[in-house]
Amino acid sequence: LTLSAYSVLVKENETAQVFITAGSGSYSLLVSDLTAVEAEIKDSTIIIKGKRNGMGTITVTDNKTSKTADIAVKVEASDLNTVTDIDGNIKKELENKGFFRWQ
Repeated sequence: LTLSAYSVLVKENETAQVFITAGSGSYSLLVSDLTAVEAEIKDSTIIIKGKRNGMGTITVTDNKTSKTADIAVKVEASDLNTVTDIDGNIKKELENKGFFRWQ
């Protein structure tokens, strides 16, 4: 099982692709943190979507050979997003990037 990349950086609400370059043709995916990362497979292409700032691992399994490969995914907050927490306060990620200060 061989992939075109073993680490990916993606922004929130954007996608990235990783290609399976060698394998049996039958694959499954396991995502470690579904709150940060979504993944689906179409043919030999893994489509990765960033959901929220964070990190996750996608484990790709070749269903015929049982070989696995991991993709480390880092999701960065989009500079244009204004994400709020339960209390309605602006999250610290944007403040730390110097966009504003919550008073």
